[in-house]
Amino acid sequence: MKLSVNDLRYRYPDGTTLGPLTLSATTGVVHLQGPNGSGKTTLLRVVGGVLEPSSGSVRLDGSDPFHHAPTRAHIGACAPAAELPGFLTATEAWRQWAAFRGAPSWNGAPLLAELDLPAHLRLDQMSSGQRRRAELIAALAGDPHLILLDETFTHLDDAGVHWLIDAIGRMRGQHLFVLSHHGELPLEADVTLTMPQAQRPA
Repeated sequence: MKLSVNDLRYRYPDGTTLGPLTLSATTGVVHLQGPNGSGKTTLLRVVGGVLEPSSGSVRLDGSDPFHHAPTRAHIGACAPAAELPGFLTATEAWRQWAAFRGAPSWNGAPLLAELDLPAHLRLDQMSSGQRRRAELIAALAGDPHLILLDETFTHLDDAGVHWLIDAIGRMRGQHLFVLSHHGELPLEADVTLTMPQAQRPA
């Protein structure tokens, strides 16, 4: 899947404007670089089809993820805060996302074992570290073509960080990872995009 971001701008309700931003990538790792408050999370949400850009465009293999649901189905995302319903188990979470992405036969059980996660424990009964790992598996469920990770390394313990680095290494030839990370990224990126300072209204 090819990601193309062309002259993208996003205007916040207070008039602050993010951009313009331009990016082109296929497989590998894109590192969004910039201080807190520079708009990295906003850009990920625009790329993921959650927010509509104010101007410019985002295209995944030529389609607009905000307006095209089948394109959004090929995007996996892991946000800084827990987002999945707490009543789900880890197994239910990855099964639902795999089915949504059109891959109901995808098997996340080996990943649960690798990350030492209880398969049938509710997410709201897990420790924060366990829940973070479960949400990461849900983001990978069904092998999405584009995987958006927002400060994911920051919120994983050391074992989880090492596992994720290894997992990205195994998958980076088939998937595109866009990583937001404040500070030095713990793996080599193929493309680095430095976020410009957001422009506040006069």
